[in-house]
Amino acid sequence: MQKTSEEGNEQSRLKFYAIIVLIIAALAVAVSVFPKGTALQQCTSIIITQNRDSCLYTLAVSTGNNTACSQIQGQSQGSCYSAVAVATRNASMCSNSGSNQSVSGCIIAVANYTSNPNLCASVPKGYADGCYSELAVKMGSFGTCAMIANGTIRAACSSALDINTAFSSINASICKNASASADRTFLSYVFNMTRKVFDSPNQTVLTELSSIAFLPGQNYSAHDLCYAAVAYRAGTTSPCIGAGQSAQALCTYAAQNYTSQSLNYTQLLSSCKALQKYSTQCTQYVLLSEAINTKNTTICASLPQQMSWSCYDSLASTYKNATYCGYITNSSANSDCLLQEGQ
Repeated sequence: MQKTSEEGNEQSRLKFYAIIVLIIAALAVAVSVFPKGTALQQCTSIIITQNRDSCLYTLAVSTGNNTACSQIQGQSQGSCYSAVAVATRNASMCSNSGSNQSVSGCIIAVANYTSNPNLCASVPKGYADGCYSELAVKMGSFGTCAMIANGTIRAACSSALDINTAFSSINASICKNASASADRTFLSYVFNMTRKVFDSPNQTVLTELSSIAFLPGQNYSAHDLCYAAVAYRAGTTSPCIGAGQSAQALCTYAAQNYTSQSLNYTQLLSSCKALQKYSTQCTQYVLLSEAINTKNTTICASLPQQMSWSCYDSLASTYKNATYCGYITNSSANSDCLLQEGQ
């Protein structure tokens, strides 16, 4: 007898249901026998790219396994390799960090954590000196300074260590080893290296000394600044004896500034008078400091022109307030001040 269309449809439905039951049964067996998936599989199964990459990044860093980094899309992939390299203290993983700058930063970070300057040899060309100087300052190692290829940076590294050592030990005799060069590029290298090891309470004197050293017409050297730093730390002018004549005002000011919490600015100005021919310079330093600390634009206006502009500029940068730039009448200096504040 020929099957009706209804009977054929019924059989088709039964076969379909049977297949569904078999699939469900197979899945049940698979779930009971096999795990739900590795952590890596769970991350890659996330649909939203940002969330998936975040999951992979966290997985790679937490496990110390950079395999997950290869699954990340975009620039964060290089960051992932760097993070794992630093977490595991394994500089060989830095090669996948991306640009030469990123690779360098990664290796330098590992070298810092492991205090191993030998890793700097593997830094891409052009970045090795930065690696050696970073490690030298951190470790207080003159030997690591000697590994720096650039002569200017190498000398700045040694001078920075001289200042650090003299400052921490309050030993002015070490300052004679610091460079007497007044070249501003050289001095900026010294300040940048020295700043990395001065703790927060002592950052203030370093900032003030650098502000004064780079004022127009000033020609201070690392040698001079070393004596001033020690005088500040000692709270006495006795270390200033070794400083050059041109640095006497700066050194004396630094020594007085150490006790400025108990001395008012009137007393500081009175102390400057004892410096005779350097008293004017010392007075200007005290007034500059008072203007910045008290936000007093009237004092800024009383200073010599270029120092006055520097005073307003310092107020703008210290208090993140570009309105102070408006006091600068010179268009070029005004533009520099606004540019510095991102206006």
